[in-house]
Amino acid sequence: MQWTFNFDLRYYKSYQEDEGQKSGAYIFRPANNTMDSERYAVRSESFASYHGGFIQQFIISYYDHFGKRAVVKVIAYEKRPYITYEVLLNGIPTTSQGMEVTVNF
Repeated sequence: MQWTFNFDLRYYKSYQEDEGQKSGAYIFRPANNTMDSERYAVRSESFASYHGGFIQQFIISYYDHFGKRAVVKVIAYEKRPYITYEVLLNGIPTTSQGMEVTVNF
């Protein structure tokens, strides 16, 4: 099997004003109707792949600008027409400005 894909972790600044619904666990509302996201993390040189009888798994490490690690596991199944992604964030930084982290592929 040969796969090509693009994958990126990005974020929007959360809406936290007093007027209207604030962004939260079930509400996605970027600050000031922001249309463009910013890069959340940069992919490191750490990349691992595992090949089994039925699947191929790729593990990609990212680091955010706070030094925290994020891991993306990409699993391709030999006899299935889909790929699964597992994204593990090592916490979203707690700052005065909230973040809406998105997975872009």
